[in-house]
Amino acid sequence: MDENTAKSLYNSSTIQSKLAEVWDNLIYQTVTEKNFYVKEALVHILKALHFGYVCDLPVTEELTKINGTDLKAKALEARVVLPMKFFGDGYEGQVSNPGSGSTNNAFQVNASQIGEGVINGTDIPLSIQHQLVAEGDKISELSNLNFEKEGLTKLKSELEKIQVVYVKSKNKAQETAYSAYKEEYKDEFDAYNSQIRQIKSQITEGMTQQEIDQLYEALQPLNIPPFEFVYKDQLNFEDFKAKLSLDSLKLFVNLFTELESGEIPADGYDFSIITVLTDRKLQLGSVVVEMVDFYDTYVEVFEKLDEELSANTQQLFQKSPLQEQKYLNLGNVLVPVSNSRSNLSQVISRTYYLKASYNPVYSRTPASLTFYYQAESSSWGLGSAKILATTDIGNFEETYSNISIVDNKVTFPPILVDKFGKLIRSLRIQIFFNNGKQATVEYTDLIIDQPYTGVLYTEETTTEEPENPEQGGTPQPGAFFPKHFGVKRLGIADYLKVVQTTHAYVPGEVTHIENVMAKEFKQKSTRRLRRSEIQTTTSKSTERETLNDTTTTTRNDMRSEVANILQQDINAEAHFSYGNDKTFQVGGSFASHNSKENSTRQAIAKATEITEKATERLLTKVAEERIEKIIEEFEENNAHGFDNRNGDKHVIGVYRWVDKKMKNQIYNYGKRTMFEFMIPEPAKLHRLATAATVTETLTAPADPRTAPAPWTMADPKSASLDQLQH
Repeated sequence: MDENTAKSLYNSSTIQSKLAEVWDNLIYQTVTEKNFYVKEALVHILKALHFGYVCDLPVTEELTKINGTDLKAKALEARVVLPMKFFGDGYEGQVSNPGSGSTNNAFQVNASQIGEGVINGTDIPLSIQHQLVAEGDKISELSNLNFEKEGLTKLKSELEKIQVVYVKSKNKAQETAYSAYKEEYKDEFDAYNSQIRQIKSQITEGMTQQEIDQLYEALQPLNIPPFEFVYKDQLNFEDFKAKLSLDSLKLFVNLFTELESGEIPADGYDFSIITVLTDRKLQLGSVVVEMVDFYDTYVEVFEKLDEELSANTQQLFQKSPLQEQKYLNLGNVLVPVSNSRSNLSQVISRTYYLKASYNPVYSRTPASLTFYYQAESSSWGLGSAKILATTDIGNFEETYSNISIVDNKVTFPPILVDKFGKLIRSLRIQIFFNNGKQATVEYTDLIIDQPYTGVLYTEETTTEEPENPEQGGTPQPGAFFPKHFGVKRLGIADYLKVVQTTHAYVPGEVTHIENVMAKEFKQKSTRRLRRSEIQTTTSKSTERETLNDTTTTTRNDMRSEVANILQQDINAEAHFSYGNDKTFQVGGSFASHNSKENSTRQAIAKATEITEKATERLLTKVAEERIEKIIEEFEENNAHGFDNRNGDKHVIGVYRWVDKKMKNQIYNYGKRTMFEFMIPEPAKLHRLATAATVTETLTAPADPRTAPAPWTMADPKSASLDQLQH
């Protein structure tokens, strides 16, 4: 920016009226870390305005003494200085003591000293709320599907055990009943068997079949009632009530029964009072249910359960896609690409989602609570969490720890499973983060199936209670804590500088020993040769042929013939006769004949013939042969010899390494304030570059042995039919 532009900007009344807003936005970006690049742009605007101010500033002796003779050059090197309180490190020169009686709340939400609307608490944007609810509903749906699958698997396992016990007890009861039946009619059986033995004794070897049948006709029939055995049905509520767990019984009633009359109560079935009326009828409170007539055997029940399990597994496959690691090919270097599907620009750290889910009518899944929060980095990962709840069933306490961050989310497993019904009177979730911070979420009288969203406001983890809790200590939820932007004050310490210089070179370890005998000549020669050759050949051929042939012929031929024939005949004749013998005869005759004939003949013949022949043949052959032959040779000949032919004594040579000794001296520069700086988002440009070229990605196949459920397959034999079909 030139000098005139800077002056005009600084002297503009419009700019001066907006200067306070520029500072407020800079403070806002500093303490909230919304956007690092917006913060840098605001800093540059303030520096430009400061440069315009210096351009109009008169030069005085005091300014020259402090800044030098060139004030404009000094202004270009200006820096924006912000108080340390904006970096969450306390006030400069102020002791932060909870017991000192200080009531300063510079960063308390809705009580900020910086200015109204700068860092006051605001609601979560509506788009973020919709995103939280959408993600939370998806997590809740997956949890319900997993609950349903576990319930179906558990019900099938328990029914298989009941079936085994039923078959054994039925066989045993049948054997007992048949033994009692034979004992009751023992005399009749003995008499009947005695007759059979007597008949068999009378049968001889030479008797015919007819004679044998005559003997059996004398056999008196066994006059006893037939054996009858009546046992309870395979599917009977007496066994189910005694041997099924309560969750399995609820699921069985939901799948295989129907109301005898009326409708399902709004609060669901009352399983606190269970009365078995018959094998196929069950009374739950005041409602009577009976098994569907279609289901009579365990085989039919197992078929239904298998269908439900298969449908549930397919839904799990569709709603929980397998996470596959993708790699970006950058110059034949594979760089792993993040699998996060979340839009990082839309993620607000520590926003949470909470929902209590329970449908008493649809009793396939138990009551549970879904909770997750957004985490921008591993420092906000979950160290541990403590949950205290008071429900319509009782008081409960649960603890969780070491939940990893997936897709920028920390998702808790289902909470308070089957520990509430219609009401959660109070809920307190206390979260301890990995960075030592903690946050608390508290609700009273939660509404079932209604999602709740909010922000986890952090507070310092304290181990001791403050002496005067009203004047400091742990802040209440809602307190705002600014971020550091990578700047942290470590404290005050001596600044020690180490200066290193070379002290001496001393002989070190032995590297080689050479022995030369007397009268011996010893020579060692080394030759090193390196050769490389590169040859490139390129050939290109293009051939195109086009052939068009069209033939057209036109002929016009017209023939006309006209014939007129006119013919007329006239014939007249008269007779007269007179005689002496009184003969008198008069005769007359007239004949006329007219004939006219017109004939017209016309013949037209038309033909068209066009002959057009076009042949185009294009043959292009480009042969490019490029031979790049680079021969690089490097030859090094070293000859090293020992000539002791004129000597009378043996020669022994010892070669040694040379060690370098350094001298270090510490200089104390006095007390200094120590700061730690971290570069914000150092990989920002790298992520943008990789996002622009994600088309060249390679997907690594997932290992089924380590894949998450429901994709896990420990070995080929453990693969289910649903997994193979999907």
